[in-house]
Amino acid sequence: MRKNTVSAVVAASLLAIGFSASVSAHQAGDIIVRAGVAVVAPNESSQDVAGNGEFIINNNTQLGLNFGYMLTDNLGIELLAATPFSHDVSLKGVGKIADTKQLPPTLVAQYYFGDAQSALRPYIGVGVNYTNFYDSEFTNDLNGALTDLSLSNSWGLLGRLA
Repeated sequence: MRKNTVSAVVAASLLAIGFSASVSAHQAGDIIVRAGVAVVAPNESSQDVAGNGEFIINNNTQLGLNFGYMLTDNLGIELLAATPFSHDVSLKGVGKIADTKQLPPTLVAQYYFGDAQSALRPYIGVGVNYTNFYDSEFTNDLNGALTDLSLSNSWGLLGRLA
């Protein structure tokens, strides 16, 4: 018998609360859908910008969505997605100088411990991430001192333990 495990998010007055709609074992062929909070906390570094130090990029929290499929009772694949993240780019003593948006879809292969009937299934995973930046623009070019805003899309590796 196939079972689907679903987690949902309930929003009330700007407060999102994640809960599990079903706590059950999962097995080969099951689809797992999860929703919750996703946070991007950039680890920025740059050269000195027009004598104002390094860039400062704020964190952003969005709705995170996970779509998984169990290939076997112990092996699954999962696509991690989220609503678009927005970041302000600032300089110390100047304030906000630019803003950007990004999406970081991630594909993960997972190994689930235990057997298909186990109620608790910890897992370990490894995957690849592609971060796509878009809608990047200056909000303050420091009177023409900043002329080229360029954010590079990137690939990265991911390790996950849950």
